[in-house]
Amino acid sequence: MDTIKYLLTHSRLRLTGLFILSLFLALAIFAPLIAPHDPWETREPYQPPSQEHYLGTNDIGQDILSELIYASRVSLTIGFMAGLISVFIGATLGMLAGYYRGGVES
Repeated sequence: MDTIKYLLTHSRLRLTGLFILSLFLALAIFAPLIAPHDPWETREPYQPPSQEHYLGTNDIGQDILSELIYASRVSLTIGFMAGLISVFIGATLGMLAGYYRGGVES
């Protein structure tokens, strides 16, 4: 219990990172509820930012804010998968090096 308390209270930078990651996770999970429009629905292209489209529309008329919100799902998935694959490869190589020693270890 003391370890968790230490981790949460002794590093402002750690808390800031945890807050930002939590914010992006919530954004990705609740994208259908947060996005103001369907990101695949097309409207008039190249509309400037307005009350209806906060960041405007792109060249085929899709709402840019909705696209960004839905794209957070893809970005977080790729980031977590890259981390998991790296840990798996590193752990496997570390176990092989520890088991076989010698040339494999170096």
